[in-house]
Amino acid sequence: DRFAAEVWVEWHCQEDTEYLGSRQKGQIYPADCAGFFHLKDGKITHVKIYLNEIPQPP
Repeated sequence: DRFAAEVWVEWHCQEDTEYLGSRQKGQIYPADCAGFFHLKDGKITHVKIYLNEIPQPP
């Protein structure tokens, strides 16, 4: 079985990182998120997640 979900997320950065570009601890990055899930015996066995950051005004 498979299912997909599309959600709007707020990524709360817990530490400075270069993941998906420069990110600063304490900042919040809103994004559209799509997830594609595979199930086996009622449990999630594989997930693909796509993030599309929503640009914020300066």
